[in-house]
Amino acid sequence: MPPSVSIVISTRNRRDDVLRAVESCLAQNYRPLEVLVYDDASTDGTSEAVQGHFPEVKLHTSPEQVGYLVWRNQGFRDAIGEFVVSIDDDSYFTDPRTIDRVVDLFGRFPRAGAIALPYFEPVCERSNGRMPPRSVGTPLRHYIGCAHALRRELVLEIGGYPELLIHQGEERDLCLRMLDRGWETIYGDTPPLVHCYSPSRDRQRVNYFGYRNTLLFSGMHVPQPYVIPRLLIDSLQLFKYRLTLSSVPDKLRCISAGWVACARQWRDRTVVDSSTYRRYRSLPCHGPLETMDQELPKPLKSEGSVACSKV
Repeated sequence: MPPSVSIVISTRNRRDDVLRAVESCLAQNYRPLEVLVYDDASTDGTSEAVQGHFPEVKLHTSPEQVGYLVWRNQGFRDAIGEFVVSIDDDSYFTDPRTIDRVVDLFGRFPRAGAIALPYFEPVCERSNGRMPPRSVGTPLRHYIGCAHALRRELVLEIGGYPELLIHQGEERDLCLRMLDRGWETIYGDTPPLVHCYSPSRDRQRVNYFGYRNTLLFSGMHVPQPYVIPRLLIDSLQLFKYRLTLSSVPDKLRCISAGWVACARQWRDRTVVDSSTYRRYRSLPCHGPLETMDQELPKPLKSEGSVACSKV
C-alpha cells in the first residue's frame, strides 16, 4: 500500500482562486489522496462554492477569522496522510504527476523533513528575487508556503507552526527547528506550480508581520553571541529596504513592534545549537523560478470539471 498524502489549503475570501487550486489538486494522479480546505470565515461564498463543486473535499468552515497558521496546524492534526502538501489558495498544480514525484522524493531522501517545490510567480515580490536553478536534493534554508511538502508526524512532533507569529515567517521557523533535530529542507524537481500572488492581499498587514516576525524569529531562536548583532543587522536591512521618506513612520513602527515582541518572548527563547544556526545561514533560500519566456502553464482540470476557474 503506497503512503497516503493530504493536500491542505487555507483560504479566506478568494472564491475563484481556491476553486482553481482545489480543482488542480483533484486532478492529481496519485492515490490515496485527500484534499482538506479550511475556510477562515469567508464572506464571499467560498465554502458554498467549494462544497457545491467538490463534495469529495473535506471542508472546514470557521464562523470567525482566526488566521491561516491556526488552520495549517489544524490541517496537520486532521490529515490522514503520511505526507502533507500545502499550497496557497492562489496557487495551482500544472501537472498530474506532481504528488507522485513528491512521494518518490521523500523515499529517496530519508532525512528530508520538507521538500520545497519549484514554482513560478508572475508577480514576484520576494525580497531575495528569483531563485537560480538548483539540483534535486539541494539543502535549502527554508521553503515558501505556496509550494511545499512535509512529513506530517515530524511536524506534529516538533509542535507545528508557532501561532504567535500570526502571519508571515512561519516556514523558516519550522525549518530551523527541523534542522536542529537533524532534518533537512531540500529542493525537489517536481513539475512546477504557479503562484498567482493574489492582489487582494492586505499589504500593510503583510509588511507589519513580515518586519515584526523577521526580528521575532531571531529573538526566539538565534544563539549567543549572534542574537543581538543579528537583530541590529535585520533592523537596519528592514529599514533600508525600499526606503522612501513617506515609509519611515511605518518602518519604525514595524521594527519597534519586532523588538517589543522579542522582549516579551525573551525568557521563553528556544535557542538552536550554534552549529545549526551557522549551517542555516550558509544555505540558499527557496524562491520563484526564473521568469519563463513562454506562457505560464495552465491550471489542471479535474475530470468532469464544473468549476469556473480563472487563470
